[in-house]
Amino acid sequence: MTRRVYVGNLNWAMTSVELREVCSEYGVVVDACVIYGPDNRSRGFGFSEFYSDEGAERFRREAQGRIVMGRDLRIKDATSRLRDGGRGRGYPAERRCVVCKAYCAGPLCLTCEGSRRE
Repeated sequence: MTRRVYVGNLNWAMTSVELREVCSEYGVVVDACVIYGPDNRSRGFGFSEFYSDEGAERFRREAQGRIVMGRDLRIKDATSRLRDGGRGRGYPAERRCVVCKAYCAGPLCLTCEGSRRE
C-alpha cells in the first residue's frame, strides 16, 4: 500500500522532478508533486507518495531537517483536507494528470511537460 507524505519549506525554485530525486534516496517513489498557486508560482510545499510504508517512514525519520537548496525540509504524514462530503479543498482524483497521474495545481501538469489534466 502506498503512503503519502507532506514535504514543506521547499525552495520556491524546486520542481516536482527535483523533489522526486530527493525522495527517491529513501525509498521507491510513486509520485512527487510540488504545489503551485493560481499565479503558477510554487507555494513552497509538495507531496510525495512512496510505494511502501517503510520508505515513507525512513524519509520522515532521516530527511527531517535536511538542508535541500538552502532550506530545511519539514516532513509529516499527509492528511486529507476533503470535508463537507468532498466539497472541501482537497486534491480529488479528477485533478490528476491524464498521462502521469500526478496531483498538480493549475490547468497544466508540470510533472510531465505540460500535458492537459482531466
